[in-house]
Amino acid sequence: MITSKTSSSLLRKTTLLILLTSTLLTPTLAAHEDLLLTPSQQYEYEYSTSRIIPKTDLSKSQRQVILSHYAPHILLHPRDQWRPADPQAVYEASPRLKKHDLEGLRMQGMADPEDEREDKHGLIGGTLNVPIELQHGNEVRDDAEVRAKLTAQVVQYGFGNRTYLQYWTYFPVNGCQGFRTGLYDGLRTFVRERQENFEWCNMAYHNGDWEHITIQLSSIWDGSPTSIPPISKIFLSAHADGQWLPPSSLSFTGKTHPIIYAALNSHANYAQTGTHKNEDKAFNFVSRITPALTLGAVQRIMLADVCDLESDLYTYDVPDGNWGRFVSWRTWEEQKAGEGGDGGIWDLTKREEWPGFAFFRGRWGMPVDQTRFLAPPEGVSARSQLYGALRTAQRLGVLKKFVHPYERAPKGPRQHKNWYNLDRPFDPR
Repeated sequence: MITSKTSSSLLRKTTLLILLTSTLLTPTLAAHEDLLLTPSQQYEYEYSTSRIIPKTDLSKSQRQVILSHYAPHILLHPRDQWRPADPQAVYEASPRLKKHDLEGLRMQGMADPEDEREDKHGLIGGTLNVPIELQHGNEVRDDAEVRAKLTAQVVQYGFGNRTYLQYWTYFPVNGCQGFRTGLYDGLRTFVRERQENFEWCNMAYHNGDWEHITIQLSSIWDGSPTSIPPISKIFLSAHADGQWLPPSSLSFTGKTHPIIYAALNSHANYAQTGTHKNEDKAFNFVSRITPALTLGAVQRIMLADVCDLESDLYTYDVPDGNWGRFVSWRTWEEQKAGEGGDGGIWDLTKREEWPGFAFFRGRWGMPVDQTRFLAPPEGVSARSQLYGALRTAQRLGVLKKFVHPYERAPKGPRQHKNWYNLDRPFDPR
């Protein structure tokens, strides 16, 4: 039997252990791809490439043919409140704040100085204040279908003498961090471990979320609809990284549209359904000490990207609609008038065809305070123990690299180096 005195002693020892090892913790819960470059590197990269337009002999209609031919079929978790949206519609409806507009915030001084002005290339900076009614993205139809415009580019003469297609998805909000815990069921300790998935706010929550998919074709496409090269491999972004996969690793809709599972809240891309471990070597330590932190109530915990409809899942709210299946986003389909939403693809291959949002190089949302976290959702086992453990870790300063008091929104596709290096298709991974 664990007495109150024993529990206090165990907690003190665990607290000391956390303090001694806190310097080892460098988790990246809220990593955006634009953080792969420092602000100064971003600025230099953007400027150095702002006038570089990939050479292409393809007409606008030919590019639409190839982009529609291989556009992904994205499956979204039905419990995800944060849906995709048309970036142009959001950009047009959102006031653009500059640095001096943000100075009244408690966490002032974090805006990038280069965001204040329009640069010599006509690119516009600032921070978008997305209206609350747009933050949940486009509505899901009664048939569990959603539509929103993709952002894309075609690089006809790419690395290795191949054509590349790159598709970017935009979500106005990246929801809270997903977790999976392992719990033993009573006396069946050595028989079965019960698992629970849940979101935990405000960890990982931030405004603006851009994910992408890069498709490498087997050769250069000459523009003929009868000689479209097959897919050689596909890159799926996930958090600050991603992976190249052969087409055999994915399923397809209509033979050409790769099926992608977008994880609950994070929208990280996966080829298969399931609950995927959000790899973070530093967080493995937290998982190891979780039994002590929760006095044995939880045996393990991991960061999780949930693309799973079978496991127990606890969220703070349940979206309207009870579809019982993944929400389908057929990104190549144009939205019919009167159905709501706006399907199709924004092609940013040629500058003269850019819509307004393509000239925006600022941040796609206001900063948020991730340090004001809640208890896990109702129903989560060992909810109070988990919450107490996290509060203790926060007081000790362990979470400084885990959550941020001023988490800025990411910038758009053209401010990511992936837009230019096409995810390094020939680098060893």
